[in-house]
Amino acid sequence: MTNSPYRIGSLENALLLLETLSECPDSSLADLSRRLDAPRARVFRHLRALEAGGYVRQKEGTKRYVLGPRLIHLGEAARDQTRLPEIARAFMVSLRDRLNETTHLGVLSRREVVHVEVVPSTHYVKMAVEVGERTYGHCSALGKVLLAWSEPQVVDDFVEQRGLPGFTDRTITSGEQLYAELAQIRASGYGLDDEESVIGLRCVAAPVRDDSNRVVSALSVSSPSERLTREAAVELAPMVIETAEAISRQLGWDRELA
Repeated sequence: MTNSPYRIGSLENALLLLETLSECPDSSLADLSRRLDAPRARVFRHLRALEAGGYVRQKEGTKRYVLGPRLIHLGEAARDQTRLPEIARAFMVSLRDRLNETTHLGVLSRREVVHVEVVPSTHYVKMAVEVGERTYGHCSALGKVLLAWSEPQVVDDFVEQRGLPGFTDRTITSGEQLYAELAQIRASGYGLDDEESVIGLRCVAAPVRDDSNRVVSALSVSSPSERLTREAAVELAPMVIETAEAISRQLGWDRELA
């Protein structure tokens, strides 16, 4: 671990435990305690917490530990997110230049949309956020597209734990409304933010897929609503879908195998 003014002891211990298991699978509690030079009780507490989250598992019929399946998901997400912005940027710039409206690329992380790449419009008045900014999923085009192709349990957890606060009179604020909207997005292939997050903002988004046909990101075009009517956003959707599919092909997606 590197020195940092933001070090958190318990977190560092848990990370060290994961790193130790990656190097020494099939370790017992005693093995891990010895390797980490830490009391068994402390190591056991970390193991139980990590096991509850799916980051560690105990091999059936033994008292030995290995890394859990949750880390596979995180590893795949890290791989995709590391190269996503680099792969997508040229396509986003091209789409921005065709429309002169801001393009965003977002991923779903811990029940929020994280913007991983942004190409702003050159208009004086534009709709753009900073890379790394987090937003709610139920009121954004990016978020609704990402939720539409998520596992049902992910959506259920999102509704129960994140909630559906209203930001404008157009925001979806009930689970029933959200589930119906997500079904419509899957049917049409795109999602809209029709002034649902902010009055005066309209967006259209489409899914980005990887080589396993999994939706790993979403691409959107955002504009002041006075420049982009709802009708114009719907007409724009095929262009956004086309660009998202071009990015997907760079990630190994094959329409014929979908």
